[in-house]
Amino acid sequence: MTYSEAVEVLGFREGDVISPHLPAFRKAEGKLVELIENAGNEGLRSAYLQELAELNGALRVVEVEQSRQPVRRRTGSLVMLVLSLLVLGGVIYSGWRANQWAMEGRQVRLEQRVQMLAATGQIAVEKRRWPEAEAVYSEILALMPESPRGGDGVKAIEAGKEEERRQQLGFLSGTARAAIDARSWGSAEETLKEILKLDPENTEVAEFRKRIENGRFNDKVMTIREAAEEAIRDERWGDLVGRADELAKLAPGHVDLPRLKKLSEDGIRLMEERRIQARQIYQKALAMDEGKYSEEVLDLLRDALRLSREKEYEALYEKMSSYTRTLRVPEDYKTIAAAIADARGQDKVRVGEGIFEESLSVPAGVDLEGAGPGKTIIQSVAGEASAILIEAEAKGIRLASLSVRFEGISVDEERFPVIAVDGGEVVLEDVWVENGSGHGIAVINGGKAAMQSVRVIKSGWDGLAVYGEGSKVTIIESRFDQNLHHGVDAWNGGSVTVRKSRFSNNGLAGVVLMSVGVLSRVETSVSEGNRELGILVAQQTSAELVGNEVIGNLLGGIVVKDAKTRVEIANNTVTRNKKAGIMVDRNASMVRFENNRVSGNDVGHDGVQEDLKAELGESKER
Repeated sequence: MTYSEAVEVLGFREGDVISPHLPAFRKAEGKLVELIENAGNEGLRSAYLQELAELNGALRVVEVEQSRQPVRRRTGSLVMLVLSLLVLGGVIYSGWRANQWAMEGRQVRLEQRVQMLAATGQIAVEKRRWPEAEAVYSEILALMPESPRGGDGVKAIEAGKEEERRQQLGFLSGTARAAIDARSWGSAEETLKEILKLDPENTEVAEFRKRIENGRFNDKVMTIREAAEEAIRDERWGDLVGRADELAKLAPGHVDLPRLKKLSEDGIRLMEERRIQARQIYQKALAMDEGKYSEEVLDLLRDALRLSREKEYEALYEKMSSYTRTLRVPEDYKTIAAAIADARGQDKVRVGEGIFEESLSVPAGVDLEGAGPGKTIIQSVAGEASAILIEAEAKGIRLASLSVRFEGISVDEERFPVIAVDGGEVVLEDVWVENGSGHGIAVINGGKAAMQSVRVIKSGWDGLAVYGEGSKVTIIESRFDQNLHHGVDAWNGGSVTVRKSRFSNNGLAGVVLMSVGVLSRVETSVSEGNRELGILVAQQTSAELVGNEVIGNLLGGIVVKDAKTRVEIANNTVTRNKKAGIMVDRNASMVRFENNRVSGNDVGHDGVQEDLKAELGESKER
């Protein structure tokens, strides 16, 4: 920049005296520096920088070239100075004012931004989106460190998190209680871990853990007691000894321990007595062995084997069975059907271990025996035919030591029984019948069956159905469990004689007797835990119920219905049944009612209808 240009920038003409005015220009230069530092935007700052650069440059040139200035000031130079300063002052004021407006606009925008963020933060807090809320209020405090909105927001987040923590603790406490009530101990313990993560000093956890510990202990005791009771029912005395020992170790002072020990001692003594009795029977059978077939001797050996299954008894039984022709499967015949087809009356068909996918029609006089239930299994497809059929002309048949079951399920309106005795006659010994779609065993059209140590479970209809004029079944030491309808059902002319048997956990009644004018007898048996009645007698049936235990059935113990139904009820124990213990229709005929022990049932008088005044309505014919 030349001296002439510098003088012009300062508002003078060449020849004017400038040096007296330089301090004023330096002050103006300082004001421009302040405006630059406080510029509200980049445009203003650039304009101020340009003004400062021109002023600074002009002042430097003038200060260097002072020697060229005249000694005397021209007329009017003072006026020019004043005008220049006025112009520069106007520029500086305009810049300052513009900067103020920019700063005011920025403050308004800042307030608007903070207000918007505060609203967003409030929504995030209400919806418990804590990371989002924390980010929002952090930005507010960064923009306006003293803003009450920022501080209030941080407090709201802290309060919300604490409230959420308390709610989670309440939910987890409820979940732990529910798991404990449901005896789901593992689930309860996992929930307690979650509680301690949220609240390490939680005071409820110790109480919960004590309840879990007590519950697990009680479950162990209950499991041992249930196993012991099952061993008692099945007369597995060796198992009962083990259960009693377990209970003694776990709970030495348990109130039931003396009883279990006494029963185990009695049971072991009974086992020994049976072994002695079996030995005597075996010795008798051995003396009668004359080298020829004898059903009498074989019956003795079967009795000995039921009492004590010893190898020498089995060996003699096999020997004497071989006196007649013995057909062996799979050694001599690949299938049971092939052996039966070749069998003559009194022939023995002996079947080894394995699953035999067959549907059999057994001819008269055949003795079919397996290696034991669960070892020899005859299995056929549900919906196609019965696994075993015994027709009217088939008499003198014996089935023993095997399992018979269906594979698959049939939901047809008419369904095959697993074993059908259609007018024929059969003896069933130590046979398990399982998974029938219809009845487990059906004895119909005048059929006859004698059952000992038979077990029928999980049938789609009745475990045993006996119907049709002249159909009769004798049942000894057998079990009918978990069948969808009744355990045993005799109707429309069918009858049963039952001793020392058990009917439990069936979907309807344990025993149903509904044959007009036909006598059935149930004695020394147990009907327990069925979903309807323990024993139902109806439709003019005659029944003798003597010495039975009827326990824990859901709709009643013993119920007798309909006019002309005749019944004797004596020496029975009827307890813990829902609704009535014993209820008899006032139109029925009570031939004898004595020495029955009725207690703990739901209806008054311990559930016994002593005055026999109940009006039960008529049963429908089937």
